[in-house]
Amino acid sequence: MSILPPGLGEIVALRHRSSIDQYGDPTYTDSSISVIWFDQKRVVHREGREDVLCDAFCLTEDATVQENDALTRGGTTWPVLDVATTTGYFGMSLRVVNLSKNQA
Repeated sequence: MSILPPGLGEIVALRHRSSIDQYGDPTYTDSSISVIWFDQKRVVHREGREDVLCDAFCLTEDATVQENDALTRGGTTWPVLDVATTTGYFGMSLRVVNLSKNQA
């Protein structure tokens, strides 16, 4: 069961940082995920870490999204600055993915 309403979200490309190669460079895997996107600046307060200014955020049920990944929407790549988990309807987890306009 999905808690994201049908037709409300959009599909974006997720570039997931998966490992480090023999030369110390990150390797990535690409996939598509469903999100609800918000073009809204906000400051994210992170416990025990420096606050970050985000240019946008999205909601997703995809549990694989992590910091240092990137989302591509409309040809623009948005680095993932922070990911938080919140409880949605019916007790299901929903991820809040905070993004930057700076290129990954």
